[in-house]
Amino acid sequence: MRINKWSYSDVSVMTEIRNLFDENYAYVKGYPMPGINFYMGLRWDY
Repeated sequence: MRINKWSYSDVSVMTEIRNLFDENYAYVKGYPMPGINFYMGLRWDY
């Protein structure tokens, strides 16, 4: 779930939360997926 993406000229900022409710799940039995994750990115194009 992308929270925010902001851009100004050559600079952009992005925030994202994955697995917000910390659900326990696995795509393959025995290999659980990660819990809640927070990401924040800063990009500068020059």
